[in-house]
Amino acid sequence: MLRIVGFIIGAGFLAFWVAKIGPLLILDNLIHLKWWSVAVLANSFLWYVCYTKAWKNYFSNLAHSIPFGHLLKIRICGEAVALSTPLGFVAGDPVRITLLQKQLGRETRMESVVVDRALHTLAQLVFVLTGILITFSQSVPIAAGLRWGLVGLYVVFISVIGFFTIELLKGKGVKIVHSLLVRLHLGKWSPRLEKWVGELDVEFSAFAGGKPFALLSSFIYHFAGRILGAVEISLIFLYLDGRPHWILGVILASFTAIVNLLFTFIPGALGILESMYGGFFYFYGLDPAVGVSMQLIRRLRALFWIATGLWLLRRRGPKSPPEVS
Repeated sequence: MLRIVGFIIGAGFLAFWVAKIGPLLILDNLIHLKWWSVAVLANSFLWYVCYTKAWKNYFSNLAHSIPFGHLLKIRICGEAVALSTPLGFVAGDPVRITLLQKQLGRETRMESVVVDRALHTLAQLVFVLTGILITFSQSVPIAAGLRWGLVGLYVVFISVIGFFTIELLKGKGVKIVHSLLVRLHLGKWSPRLEKWVGELDVEFSAFAGGKPFALLSSFIYHFAGRILGAVEISLIFLYLDGRPHWILGVILASFTAIVNLLFTFIPGALGILESMYGGFFYFYGLDPAVGVSMQLIRRLRALFWIATGLWLLRRRGPKSPPEVS
């Protein structure tokens, strides 16, 4: 029910911005995209490649590696379900687990997806913090006291996240969280959480121990995928405004991740992202119509990959390679 109400509210925000800017102006921006759409799609394909390379590292200890193309198709299928349903990755990740059932045992499939999702989320968080740091370098009209207070809070936050990231890439980060849950007796409030974190600790330790650089490599691939998200925004900037605005691209990409996290109850943050983009452009002295058009172009890109993934699923998933041990 909450998601339905959220969807209606988001649709209202979207309708407001379309009416305010003018549907003809937005439509004109979309129609004249033409060959720029190829660049946007090619860029987004590259981040699927990066995410798949990160996931494939988990299987590097197997006797026979799973073909990269097979994993790529599975990744696209999983993301298609995640993007097209209100549940997001909660619905998309089980699709990946299911499509691997002919190649791997249940535990290995689940472990690979859980570790991959954890690294994906960690890379997203580090990228968001990077975007916030860049924001502090901009000429934003904030009172000096508030600015330094935010900087201090940011330093503490980034220090904790940085420490955890380093320990996680050593295979020890989850162990720290598990130890805290045990020592603070938080398991009695959520036994399933403590059990899940304990299992994740074993999985990360095994992954890091088996291939010392595989975990770091996977994290770098996920972070590179996030950077390509910022590149996409800069490409659309170049098309709509004539300049790439690389710094604003990184800031917008990080803010987009924050909005998606805060408004998970609204499918695709519909209307909320358009409002954020319009307001962001207005705040920076740019045309809000360009901002709203930019986000709509990004939604069209998402629709393309949703259609591609669902088409692959309709064909009952990718053809299965031979079983691996």
